[in-house]
Amino acid sequence: MQRVPATVLAVAIAFLSPVAARADGTAAPAAAAPATAVDAAPPGSIRFVAQNRVATADGQFRRWKIASAKIDEQHPENSEVEVVVDLASIDTANQKRDDHLRNPDFFDTSRFPTATARLRGFRPAGPDRFAVDVELDLHGTKKTFPMEFRLTDRAARRYAAETKIRRTDFGIGAPHSSLNPLSIDEEVVLRVEGTVPTVSAPAP
Repeated sequence: MQRVPATVLAVAIAFLSPVAARADGTAAPAAAAPATAVDAAPPGSIRFVAQNRVATADGQFRRWKIASAKIDEQHPENSEVEVVVDLASIDTANQKRDDHLRNPDFFDTSRFPTATARLRGFRPAGPDRFAVDVELDLHGTKKTFPMEFRLTDRAARRYAAETKIRRTDFGIGAPHSSLNPLSIDEEVVLRVEGTVPTVSAPAP
């Protein structure tokens, strides 16, 4: 069997592509993703939007990887994926701002160089959607929240998710002040996109 990358979104096959088409048009079971495969350069993006009354910062983390993936398509609720993000790879298209975000006022990347997200509890959430529970370990604090992925491009096998997190729950930056127009809002929008890899069937 050809090994393929296992991404956080590979479990979506269990919900959104339960069968694959044979050449004659009949249905064939979808092949399972290898449980031990890890994608060092996942096809997707982790972006965020933070704002105050003066400006909006639309940024992303350029370096992240799937550190481990246990994919169980028969029982997706048992699947677990761990994503590790290099916080120093933050990019808001403004070098001065990026350097400030790396310092102790915010991410403090010298003390906390990475963030880890563990995704568990994969479950269907409606047509072309599935949900997971995300345990985010960021800046020395762990918090768990739900996240729902939706199909955005069936032909490209592409999925996306969006949620909001409170940065101060993780000790990122000072609390918001309504008296300071430069004070950053508590809630930050988190957006994730990824492409489910094509899974090859076992050779006969």
